[in-house]
Amino acid sequence: MAARGIWIAGPYVWTFNNRVVGVTENGFRLSLSGRGDPVMGDNLGDSIQDFVYRGGNVSVEGVLQEWDVALNGPPNPAAKSNVNTASIFWPWATLGSTGQIGRLASLVAAPLVGNPCPGTTAATATQTVITLTYAVLPPDYDVAQLFAARLRNVPIRLQALPYPVVDSGSETWFTLV
Repeated sequence: MAARGIWIAGPYVWTFNNRVVGVTENGFRLSLSGRGDPVMGDNLGDSIQDFVYRGGNVSVEGVLQEWDVALNGPPNPAAKSNVNTASIFWPWATLGSTGQIGRLASLVAAPLVGNPCPGTTAATATQTVITLTYAVLPPDYDVAQLFAARLRNVPIRLQALPYPVVDSGSETWFTLV
């Protein structure tokens, strides 16, 4: 009998700024993209022969299904980890307000943490909890919210900002533990 792979599946409970965001349509999808300066020479036309690594970007995308919970947090919420962050939908100020112009995104960024539900293969994997310590709504992302007689699904994207790792001399976008 052939060896079977280990498939990892299972729902996660997500928190943003230490507050549960409610049910998601399919969790969050983590995206990593590298950046680089291409090394191209006339000998191979427009072919990239190598590139110089210039960093990258990390983001997550998902669809929130409990609008009120995602906006306000659950009843009797735990203390917010960043009091400067208004909500996952609009970190700059109360939804509908501009907030202070000229502020750095890192000042309103907050942790996005995913914990797998017990009893699933996701909960028994080697690395189960994902934490984006500085997650924030990226520039030019439209938070489209439907006000109608349908479920208010809200697609959301959060940008992970790098942060220093103590005593390592390195920066990181997220951790898996």
